[in-house]
Amino acid sequence: MRIGGLASGMDIDQMVKDLMKAERMPLDKLTQKKQFLESMFLMNQFQ
Repeated sequence: MRIGGLASGMDIDQMVKDLMKAERMPLDKLTQKKQFLESMFLMNQFQ
């Protein structure tokens, strides 16, 4: 059983979500870059 920050007055679930989002940012940027480079590669294949 969890008391999502009621006792402390802090929203622990939201804090964890925000931290996870911050940790995931570099991976998301690399994924976007990979997708961009793959699309550029495919476009060059057809020229």
